[in-house]
Amino acid sequence: MEMKGKFWDVMERLANIFILNTLFVVSCLPVVTAGAALAALYETWFQLRAGTNSTLFRTYKRAFGGNFKQATFLWLFYLFAAADVGLVLWGRGGGGLSLLKSSRILQMAAAVAAILYIFTFLYLFPVMSYFRCSLKQCLINAAGLSFCHLPQTLGIIAVWIFSALLIWFVPFLFMLVPAAAVRLTAGIMGPVFQAHTDKPENGRVSP
Repeated sequence: MEMKGKFWDVMERLANIFILNTLFVVSCLPVVTAGAALAALYETWFQLRAGTNSTLFRTYKRAFGGNFKQATFLWLFYLFAAADVGLVLWGRGGGGLSLLKSSRILQMAAAVAAILYIFTFLYLFPVMSYFRCSLKQCLINAAGLSFCHLPQTLGIIAVWIFSALLIWFVPFLFMLVPAAAVRLTAGIMGPVFQAHTDKPENGRVSP
């Protein structure tokens, strides 16, 4: 009986991952809504950890709508920032890249900026989905938490790198891996966020 219980528990978790991954992929199709989709996926996992009684679809839908404006703005900001850097470095015959290679100071500045960009981005949507805060607070909290909890941040990076490699070598795993990766990273971030908050209320709290 115990083995059967564990089996069905695993099957339920896989089903949840598949359903949420499907919702996430569909929500990302317009591209501009990818930020809201990622925030909604994180919030759904956080609420599942908190023991929500709502259905997956209803929880995800509510989280998607609640985070839409803020998440879409920040997603587009980060997307255009990355595109702008790409144009500067590789546009017009790669003049920007040549300048970067010729200056050690520029290389160090670029490395610091890239680390800040990546670290903040990793925490941005989870922070948005867990805390009630303004855009400015969201950015500050994401940057601060990512550097204050460096071991967890490195673990999150490892999860995403491993997930990307899985999809690269076994493409059909795309139907499970993104939601599974968010579940794992939400598990890493949950205790970190909890340490900086009072008792959660409905899976979302004020910092």
